[in-house]
Amino acid sequence: DGAALPLEEIIAFTREAVDFCKSFGVSVEAALGAILGKEDDHVSEADCKTEPEKVQRFVEETGCDMLAVSIGNVHGLEAIPRIDIPLLQRIASVSPVPLVIHGGSGIDADILRSFVNYKVAKVNIASDLRKAFITTVGKAWVNNNNEANLARVMANAKQAVEDDVYS
Repeated sequence: DGAALPLEEIIAFTREAVDFCKSFGVSVEAALGAILGKEDDHVSEADCKTEPEKVQRFVEETGCDMLAVSIGNVHGLEAIPRIDIPLLQRIASVSPVPLVIHGGSGIDADILRSFVNYKVAKVNIASDLRKAFITTVGKAWVNNNNEANLARVMANAKQAVEDDVYS
């Protein structure tokens, strides 16, 4: 992750990764901007957001296949995302590749559905899925702390994650 580096260094770092991955036939998702939350220590949200005027150059010079962008999305469940749809629209209008949203947990369902209109091909929702899994395991323990069938508990937790994905 080179989010704190100058653009030229981010491009060089990403290009090296892209060249390596593509030599094995692997597609590459790169990021431009930084996501606030647990994985980041940025103070100002404005400093983190993806700048539309850098998108086309970044994609063309790195050769990435998808671009993860920062538009007010956050990692984890503690912070409230403030999605900047006009920014996403500007990014989508200049991006030659599909977009990705990291930190999708906690984003309103209507906003998530609208992403399809702005070249978003993937949204990461790991925090929501972890929460569903852990909550189900915790409830199994609270309801019966003598439960010895770990396979059943894990199957129920897996089902909770699937339910969350398809809801």
